[in-house]
Amino acid sequence: MKVPIYFLIFYLLLLSMAVPAWSQTKSVDAAIIWKTINGTNLPPDSPTIKAMQKKIDEGQTLEAAKLAVRAPESSVGLNIIKPIFTPMAGREVSDTEVIGDFTFAWIGGILHEQKIKDFFTGSPLYIAHQSPEYRRQIGAYRDIGVSLFSDQEIRNFLTNENGGQKTIKSYVYANLPETHNLGVITTSQYGKAIFEGGTNRRPVKKILEDFLCIENIESIMNFQINDEWVGRDIPRTPGNNPKDYLNRCVGCHAGMDSARGAFAYYDFEETIVFRPTPFAKMNINFETFESGRETYDESWEHTGWIPTHPDKVGQHFNGPKSFVELVTNSLQFYQCLVKRTHSTMCPQAPLSEPEMGQIAYQLKKKQNFLDMIAELNSQICLEDL
Repeated sequence: MKVPIYFLIFYLLLLSMAVPAWSQTKSVDAAIIWKTINGTNLPPDSPTIKAMQKKIDEGQTLEAAKLAVRAPESSVGLNIIKPIFTPMAGREVSDTEVIGDFTFAWIGGILHEQKIKDFFTGSPLYIAHQSPEYRRQIGAYRDIGVSLFSDQEIRNFLTNENGGQKTIKSYVYANLPETHNLGVITTSQYGKAIFEGGTNRRPVKKILEDFLCIENIESIMNFQINDEWVGRDIPRTPGNNPKDYLNRCVGCHAGMDSARGAFAYYDFEETIVFRPTPFAKMNINFETFESGRETYDESWEHTGWIPTHPDKVGQHFNGPKSFVELVTNSLQFYQCLVKRTHSTMCPQAPLSEPEMGQIAYQLKKKQNFLDMIAELNSQICLEDL
């Protein structure tokens, strides 16, 4: 049976119209990946867009996203990393925080593909910088933070030659012993947020909020922990009502106070101050309840209030590194990083718990933040477009 010539012409016409549409759709894919990650547009004939498009045409969307986070023109540092970490830098989580050494330690480390676990170790990737140029350099950091710089320009600024080895300037306080250098936690900006004043409950509370994404600390109240841990400055009859203490205060304070000894040797007075004995602020207002717990050293216990590593509940620890490791060695920590990245890059795209868990597992295994951004983009962000 012969096909009518007019039908054949009509079919060829449809096919000729479909091919450009197909090519246009594929072209937009590369542009969308780029803009979702970097917040900018690149010309369609850009070598980077062409390279990404080739990967997409080969069915390698993840590889295309990896090109987008590492291209010379990329701006992941200011488009994604900065808005994730800057709000954590103050005493409370706030989008109005100025950019400082804490944020740039993250930007520099991620752009240089530093392992996530090394952000908290005070490893050789950090320079303890105490030169007279400190304030000028921080000023330059802030200029970068409010201007349009590419990741490559930021990399160049945040590195210098040190014995032939490139290292990141993060301004970790120089006089901290290795046992108490906590990397990003002891940058001057974050140190001020958690160690200034108070009774060093804040580092316990804030580290959990920032790095385990606990939005309301009361959500982890635990009334099974013995109140022998509660400090001497906490009244047992607030407002002359002992029920308030038993039904509310102790639920947080027993757990929080059992851990705050980890930070007993820190204070902040224009910069982080360290000494190998507890600061007086750890035991202020002792007359409030003299039978409460007094801090003698930097020992602490995992009483179950910290929602990680249930297998270690009841164990005693000493010093701040063990506390930070309990948080950052957990899958919850990596899930929190994935959650914050998702909320910054494509909050409109649904992210299920299993999906978040799988991406977090890969982040914990590979320790590469840029790869996580690419994976989240290709697996989650693009699905909602």
